[in-house]
Amino acid sequence: IELAYEIMRLRKKSGISQAALAKKIGTTQSNVARIEAGKQNLTTDTLQKIAAAFKRNLRIEFVK
Repeated sequence: IELAYEIMRLRKKSGISQAALAKKIGTTQSNVARIEAGKQNLTTDTLQKIAAAFKRNLRIEFVK
């Protein structure tokens, strides 16, 4: 859920629509809506595409 919120926050901060983000990452607007709602499982490939769309680096960590 935190990840879903962060994706939505980045999208809104960038001023782009769900449809525009979907086009950038090669998916549909409804899929972006599910991602932002935390109802879509994300692959590392999809996360990398999202990071690239926002010109960010992707870092995945396991923390204790």
